[in-house]
Amino acid sequence: MNKKRDLEKLNSIIEKIRKGVNLDGGDLELVKIEENYIHIKFKGRCATCHTLPHMVMNLENKLKSEFPEIKGIKLS
Repeated sequence: MNKKRDLEKLNSIIEKIRKGVNLDGGDLELVKIEENYIHIKFKGRCATCHTLPHMVMNLENKLKSEFPEIKGIKLS
């Protein structure tokens, strides 16, 4: 997952999700990719939202479907 095209695709997926969370007063940031884990930081209202585990699971499933080598998401 170190190819430029893969990183662009990953950023595109995250940007689409970011637009939705921005509407609810939150934000998210791609912190790093390490050992096939995507490190994400949720900010604003998303950081304390009761639906955060569900959102992370959905994001993880989407990313794994696009990038099978991804092991999961870790929150930073």
